[in-house]
Amino acid sequence: MNNSKRIADDLRALISEGGLVDDQLPTENSLMAKYRASRYAVRKATEELQKQGIIYKVQGGGTFVNKAYKKKTLSHAVGLVTAGDLTENGLLNTISTAFFKKGYTLFTVETHNSPQSEYESLRSFYDLNADAVLIEPSQSAVNTQSLKLLGEMQVNKIFTFFLFSSYPSVSAPLFSLTDADSEAAVTSEVIQMGHKRLLGIFQVDDMRSVLRMNGFIRAYQQHPEVALNSYMETYQSSESLRAVIERVRMHFIDVDKELRPTAIVVHDDRMALQVMSMLQRAGIRVPEDVSIVGFGDSIQSSTVTPTLATVSFDKPAFVSHLVQQTLLAISGEKPVSKQFPAYLIKRKSLSRYPYRVD
Repeated sequence: MNNSKRIADDLRALISEGGLVDDQLPTENSLMAKYRASRYAVRKATEELQKQGIIYKVQGGGTFVNKAYKKKTLSHAVGLVTAGDLTENGLLNTISTAFFKKGYTLFTVETHNSPQSEYESLRSFYDLNADAVLIEPSQSAVNTQSLKLLGEMQVNKIFTFFLFSSYPSVSAPLFSLTDADSEAAVTSEVIQMGHKRLLGIFQVDDMRSVLRMNGFIRAYQQHPEVALNSYMETYQSSESLRAVIERVRMHFIDVDKELRPTAIVVHDDRMALQVMSMLQRAGIRVPEDVSIVGFGDSIQSSTVTPTLATVSFDKPAFVSHLVQQTLLAISGEKPVSKQFPAYLIKRKSLSRYPYRVD
């Protein structure tokens, strides 16, 4: 953890506990000495707290705790920290409405798959004493930044729940999909449609994508003739989209048609749509030349041309269980995890091979 972040976290905790005399922060020099930190680190920490409305500065008079902040608490409120999928698949509004009907307000923050943003969002909900926090993890296969904070939240009876993925070292209910089994079933279906040369695209710093990759591998390994002619492209969220797309493009450009993949299985709709757009710009037809399948049933998947084949699940049942279990935990009962089966939605981007008009 860098110095400015450590200082900000410590000051935030000190303020929450009422540990400052007359609600005034120590001088900049005192903070530098206390934390053995540079002036830059101290200023960065206090600027962060000022942006969050926790403190304010009086020219020539010092830095003080914002009295409005001290009174802050979120009553009958649930925090939701999403990496982005809940926005794309249309679940966010449904979840918010379901909680509202039960007398709770849902406060949402999107992290764009950033562990730092996730940490800061969780910190805010912790400081505001939300009743519960729902987390769709960012970079769930590698992120450890929020683990200590999640432990503190549980100790202080802020109930935490994971959506779609989790951090194995944190014991909390998980509401997820049958990622590995569903991707295996989808891949098997694609093979049964005549495809023998597959390309899988998976994000290896996301646990859901890793599970889907395992399902993809399991399915094509059961067909030796497919395994010998299939490939995977893996990437991390820190890589540029352009670089990933260019690697996918190289499987098609200046490659004999008989050697190109005939179907692409992608870990989520967002990347599948990017790949489809790139292929169309390159003059490669979907699905006439190559079929594409995504995962997640995003809103955009049904509005593009051709419509994107994808994997979906029972969204109303998912939301109902999520809200029910969250409210059970708040009322003092023990919530339970649940896994929801996912299934293929066949759309125009997926066709038999060789392609034919039905």
